[in-house]
Amino acid sequence: MKVIFDVTAYGEPFWEHWRGEWPGGSEEAVMTIAQATRRLGDDVSLVHGGKEEQRLDGLSFLPVGKAPRYADLVVLCENPGNMGYFRAPQYIALHTSGSGLFVGTEPDTHHVVFSKFQWDNMCRHLPLLASEPYSVIAIGIHTEDYPYEMLSQKVRGRVLWCSSPDRGLWLWSSHYWEMLKKEVPWATLHVTYDFNGLLDRLRFLCDHEAQQLYEFREWAKGRDDVVILPRLSRKEFLKEQAEAQVFPYLYCPMGAGTECYPQAVVECAAAGCVPIACDWECMGEIMAGGLGVVTPNDDHYIGVTQAAIGLLKDDGLYRRQQGKSRKAAMKQGRAVFLDAWVKLLRELHNASHKQEAVGSPA
Repeated sequence: MKVIFDVTAYGEPFWEHWRGEWPGGSEEAVMTIAQATRRLGDDVSLVHGGKEEQRLDGLSFLPVGKAPRYADLVVLCENPGNMGYFRAPQYIALHTSGSGLFVGTEPDTHHVVFSKFQWDNMCRHLPLLASEPYSVIAIGIHTEDYPYEMLSQKVRGRVLWCSSPDRGLWLWSSHYWEMLKKEVPWATLHVTYDFNGLLDRLRFLCDHEAQQLYEFREWAKGRDDVVILPRLSRKEFLKEQAEAQVFPYLYCPMGAGTECYPQAVVECAAAGCVPIACDWECMGEIMAGGLGVVTPNDDHYIGVTQAAIGLLKDDGLYRRQQGKSRKAAMKQGRAVFLDAWVKLLRELHNASHKQEAVGSPA
């Protein structure tokens, strides 16, 4: 079975996501999916937007012009642009965010999303999608990266931001951080992700969002309670999650599109860093089962901040929620996700073969 993954939407060099150069996210999940596909004995090519050819861990990375145009299955990752270029009897449209919506213009297109909310939201924006087949397969996490010992490595008062900065980071610099510091004066905020790198790549942000991020950086300068970290390796990222007590997710869906599965939320829960979010968009679905603290929608950022204050001030409350969060997160291992992915591949592959058999002359 020949499989093509179209990853041109992620830019290049895409293979950096497989070498520990990136903390995680949907790109890393796509790489893991490709690896799982290859373990089925399939011929897997990842078509990226650059000019270089590369082969890593049995996967071929090819520029569009040098990639095969025909395959048994084409997986389109966030990019419908090449749907007509690559030909296959079966397509999977892998939606790793709430943006990049498209209807399968080719027959036999199956959509894969990471949460039910994501699919419902996509159908609201593009009603034609509602008639197309889809599967909900959550990304899952590498549970082996989160030993129990992480729970004892906490730095008192450490607050973590480990999502893309354009998803509401600047809200801390309005009055929410001062609100938290008034009650928890020993608190410190660590900002992960490639913050400064993002400011150098502002093509996907509107001017208003860019200005807010620049203002956040200016606000953070000279403060001893806010640390903007440089680009981290996976190992360094795990250390930050291990040391932080809480991850209040002041999510504001602007340049990032619509959040569909915040992987860092589940990872933080596994590390004993309690995630906190309001019941908005996919968050109630993702946080169900004790993964974190969910606050009412009408409280929004104030409720999230107050919940963080409560956990940081009450060690007993924090320990109880920490245990619940970790227990829920460890049930969301990457193996469950990959099993579901492999099952879907086999079902689609078998279905396409049955169609070929029906359509063949006697």
